[in-house]
Amino acid sequence: MPRNFYEFGPFTADPEIRALMRDGKVIPLAPKAFDVLLTLIQSGGTPISREHLLQAVWGDSFVEEANVTNAVWVLRKALGDENGEARYIVTIPRRGYRFAAPVRERAPVPATELEIEEYRSDKLVIEERESSDTATQKPFRLFWFGAGLILVVLAVGYLGRRPSTPPTLRWEQLTNFPDSVRSPALSPDGRMLAFLRCSGTGIDCPGQLYLKMLPDGEPVALTHGAMTKATPTFAPDGARIAFTGTQTWSTWTVPVPGGEPSQFLPNASGLTWIGNDRLLFSETRRGIQRAIVTSKENRLESRDIYVPASPHGMAHFSSLSPDRRWVLIGEMDLNG
Repeated sequence: MPRNFYEFGPFTADPEIRALMRDGKVIPLAPKAFDVLLTLIQSGGTPISREHLLQAVWGDSFVEEANVTNAVWVLRKALGDENGEARYIVTIPRRGYRFAAPVRERAPVPATELEIEEYRSDKLVIEERESSDTATQKPFRLFWFGAGLILVVLAVGYLGRRPSTPPTLRWEQLTNFPDSVRSPALSPDGRMLAFLRCSGTGIDCPGQLYLKMLPDGEPVALTHGAMTKATPTFAPDGARIAFTGTQTWSTWTVPVPGGEPSQFLPNASGLTWIGNDRLLFSETRRGIQRAIVTSKENRLESRDIYVPASPHGMAHFSSLSPDRRWVLIGEMDLNG
């Protein structure tokens, strides 16, 4: 079945494979940013309020209005609407936004499944599909990192059932700084990589949080302050990155476009999202003891997952298994 393209200026938006292209070259966008763009394009030039965009893109999920502002900022940067120009997305005071450019809609020759898969693999770097127990698994690439000066990626491809022979491995260099980078975190859509750049090997990093658009974007520093940091991770919508501020062992967030970090959850470190509104993190108890806890974002429905037997036990890190039946925990005590 043919899929509709939306063309405006030198750009093309393809809703089926959720891609924005300029002159045939893909411009990486977070999924929510592309959804905002598509909603604006399909409005026919009618102003759309921020509330409407929140409902259309995020549905019933509780998110701040700033997510819309961040998405529009990302889109303007991708479309070249910067330095006061507004050729594509115009702000309507007290009303919202309007897509100002003429849009041409066309139905091209239907793409084959092979073409779509090649696009997803080669242009977007990673596409991991969830499937049922009986569904056929699709190719995906899994990111990993090597300690030291270089972040690398381990791409593992497979089709159908797991092969009996070892998978093909390919290593790609992602960064090239004179000092160290570590703690890589991949965005939910696989298009962005966050990491910490600093020297030293301690649990915390005195450097800055960086963001790189995959595969070929330039790394950009999102933070610039002196706060020591650890364990960056993306929020489920990909619009912000959380990290541990190790002076107070609290979780802070910074928008993907960059800006001042804000405290997200006090007394919570090593935080990860295990659902749209569900968290897994470490919480300091008596003295230096640190337990693994789960709760909602507002800290309601808090429940202990693991409390070390020793008053000196510090469960710093936790990771939920894909089947949600196990938690992997990194713990230390006064002896390391």
